[in-house]
Amino acid sequence: MAEIQPDILILGGGIAGLWTCAVLAKAGLDVLCVETATLGATQSIGAQGIIHGGMKYALTGQATRAAQAIAGMPPIWADCLAGRGELDLRAARVLSDHTLLWTTPGLLAGAVSRFAARAAKSVLRTEVTDVPAAERTGPFAGVKGIDVYRVGEPVLDVASVLAVLAELCGPRLRRVPLERLTVTGGSRPMVTIKEGEGELVIRPRIMVGLAGPGNAAIAKAVGATGVKSQLRPLAMVMARARGGAELPMIFGHCLGASNLPRLTVTTGRDGDGRNVWYLGGTIAERGAGMEPAALQVEARAELDACLPWLGLAQRKDVSLAVVRWDRAECQTADGSRPDEPVLLPAVAGGDNAVYFGWPTKLAFAPRMAELVGEAARSMGISGGGRAGSASESSNWLALQPAQVAPLPWDDAAAVWS
Repeated sequence: MAEIQPDILILGGGIAGLWTCAVLAKAGLDVLCVETATLGATQSIGAQGIIHGGMKYALTGQATRAAQAIAGMPPIWADCLAGRGELDLRAARVLSDHTLLWTTPGLLAGAVSRFAARAAKSVLRTEVTDVPAAERTGPFAGVKGIDVYRVGEPVLDVASVLAVLAELCGPRLRRVPLERLTVTGGSRPMVTIKEGEGELVIRPRIMVGLAGPGNAAIAKAVGATGVKSQLRPLAMVMARARGGAELPMIFGHCLGASNLPRLTVTTGRDGDGRNVWYLGGTIAERGAGMEPAALQVEARAELDACLPWLGLAQRKDVSLAVVRWDRAECQTADGSRPDEPVLLPAVAGGDNAVYFGWPTKLAFAPRMAELVGEAARSMGISGGGRAGSASESSNWLALQPAQVAPLPWDDAAAVWS
């Protein structure tokens, strides 16, 4: 039996786990990260890639706590994407440097959504500008009867972000199939990895669960009493054209007769080079309780309502598929979505050697890393004070590197209409 003793062990290789690992390693901490499947598979790879600045939360015209919490994230990401931030993400793909917010045609819907968009402009730090009809391009060129706004929220290719972060983590990141891994708690948490006829024991000073839906199983394994998680099921719809046709590239939100986005559309590219629309927003939450066929009918109706000038209702060459996700969050008293990232000790007011974190949004990954760093410092753990590194152990290096999960539209399990 071999044993290694890193400062921090992170369980979960999504964007939050990888970002945290890379940042803490850069700060000189001896940190390891374990993923049981593929990177981002349970949550991150299903994100639409929008680095939100609070637009969705500010449409009521009030600087809500959620809008305030997330408003500082886009500048952090922008610095990293430019190579001047805490991490160098220049190799990540930016699909669009902005999103669009457009109103739904129709007198009532248009009036409500125009009011919401203009209200948001007054409370957001993110730049929101009108796009006059003469300056609209792509699928919005020449469209009358709607308002269009440009929002300074970039959209990233999530798979490329995961790949860059994995490279930054380097040998500190390894994949261990779930059946070979055992987690135990206590004053000194321990992870045991079966390796052939032997075992590798990892005894970190701090263990952090950043495993999304997997946090619940980890919490049970370590006997955590201070944390509970909740799941928010989503059913995202994917759309792509057949027979050599192509869907236009769209990144943004459609507003209807309320102050919430009716539909969020982002565009990816599949392995065959085709544009794929990825549909989120209200329809993804409603669709969680619907069968795929019914949800596809609903999605076609929403696309026709939000983008009627494209004539999608009449097109027979557009295929749809449904992909389901369980978004994991820290449990709240009323079941509502937390406003900001949460990091909690496994035992409230007791032993703080095990923590659990939920970033709630992809954009909050830098903040989660900051919270874990603060927890480490509270236990007197800082970089540069140890000789050698657990990641240099031959037993650790013998474990397999982790690979990035396929994008939803490249998943062989997807069923297209």
